[in-house]
Amino acid sequence: MASNEQFFRCRCYDEGSELHLSDQITVPGRIWDELYRIAHDGSARPLFVELGGGGERSETTGGERVVGRLRPAVFGDRDVDETGSEELVLLPLWMWLQLGAPDPDFWLRMARVDLPDAGAITLRPRRMATLQDLSGANVDPVAVLTEALTGGGGGPSWACLSAGAELPLAVGDFDIVRVEDLLGQAVPAACILNLDVVLELEPALDTPVLRPVTPVMREPSPVPMPEPVVATQSQPPASQPPASQRRFGAHPRGFVPFSGAGHRLS
Repeated sequence: MASNEQFFRCRCYDEGSELHLSDQITVPGRIWDELYRIAHDGSARPLFVELGGGGERSETTGGERVVGRLRPAVFGDRDVDETGSEELVLLPLWMWLQLGAPDPDFWLRMARVDLPDAGAITLRPRRMATLQDLSGANVDPVAVLTEALTGGGGGPSWACLSAGAELPLAVGDFDIVRVEDLLGQAVPAACILNLDVVLELEPALDTPVLRPVTPVMREPSPVPMPEPVVATQSQPPASQPPASQRRFGAHPRGFVPFSGAGHRLS
């Protein structure tokens, strides 16, 4: 077994533990001392480890990879004192779910990893209401998130972020969309402790998509065609009776012209 590689069983912190809103993995004090002596380089950086195996998916659990920082179990830690186990790793709920919710009897691979410094991170809130709450009352959302990540409000701080992981904060849940190093290259995970990191926000996951209205194309109503005009051969006008030689008009009704029977008026 490599010196920076160990196998442990795991379970979640107690339901009311504030460590659920953190990246902290608790190991027994004996294990912490051993790893710190072997792996720590004497700097102020914490010990970062990966759980569940290398690559994008865990070979042990079938879940995604999880990166976090180690913390030693201390005397009076109720999560550790209740179990009394020397081979038990305690995880935040979001880590346990990302690992595929393994059975407590599962032995997870834990390996130390060196993380680059983060230059920029892109977050996406799960709900629109989160951004509305952050933007209300003239509050700077970036300032609120910075305080939540650094533990300025009294809660636990974050030392590293992993792309594709959930980021549960006291102000709401976020998806870590992208993590970049100082050169602007996308990386799976990076250290954010004591650094000036550019924070970008994307629209919330439940933001309704406004699609442009597609005009309905209607076919023009058919214009009735005029009936065809059939050319007909012109008919000659009806024959008129020959013109009368009389110089008077038509006979009045009931008038009988004088016929004269051999008598001549003089």
